[in-house]
Amino acid sequence: MSVNYRQCLLVQPRARAVVHYTTWLPEIYAVPGEVVRLRQEDGSWGDGWRVESVGPWTLPEEVMRKAERAHLKQRRASDIGRAERRSSGD
Repeated sequence: MSVNYRQCLLVQPRARAVVHYTTWLPEIYAVPGEVVRLRQEDGSWGDGWRVESVGPWTLPEEVMRKAERAHLKQRRASDIGRAERRSSGD
């Protein structure tokens, strides 16, 4: 069974600011006003992200994963990827 994804704008209040984050969520979690948890870089789960808005288009999981792999491949080949490798000591 394929899962469909929707692009969502998430917000998280922090002190006197609000952090905005755009990501693709499975449709079951892409509900305006709902609070979701996101996996952090260290593998832990970050709380308190509220779904502010949901985009009109859906992507099947296979298409979303293919786009994600292309993005990561481009990032690794870019200046950003080289800078990340230098800072991590690789």
